[in-house]
Amino acid sequence: MILMLIGGFLILFGLIGLATTVVIYFVLDQIVPVDFSTWVYLLSGVGSILEMVLGSVLLVIGRSKKKAKEELALQIYNQGIPAKARVTFVDKDYSYLVNEKPIYSVVEFVFTDHMGRQHTARKQQVESDLVIRSSISVGSEVDIKYMSADPEKNVLLIKDPTAPAV
Repeated sequence: MILMLIGGFLILFGLIGLATTVVIYFVLDQIVPVDFSTWVYLLSGVGSILEMVLGSVLLVIGRSKKKAKEELALQIYNQGIPAKARVTFVDKDYSYLVNEKPIYSVVEFVFTDHMGRQHTARKQQVESDLVIRSSISVGSEVDIKYMSADPEKNVLLIKDPTAPAV
């Protein structure tokens, strides 16, 4: 997600830089000659283009990582082993604020796999409203699914209590 954000900003600033270069070179220089040689404009334009290329690369890498993460979560949801977990930690994630309020929470839980081994998992960016509506707190029990081959790959299943029954 961060890579996508940085990539988007680089593309935006590259476009702004390129547009500024074009406007100065082709428009303003015709009205009021600026005492820069052509290579200054050329370097500025090339710099902006390189910035946009780098932004595009970061955007593509970020999207592919996000897609891989989503595919893994879907695979765990479809093929994972259901289990119950005990919440050991809940707190707001102050990394992402909207109107100066956190929109995500961090939820940490422990569970026992099918082999009797205990695992601890931590999920970042769990929607805070969903955590509140589902009354998730330290000590509460939550549903999860995990991959039998690698229980460290797991998902937290939270059903929205306000959603209509299907």
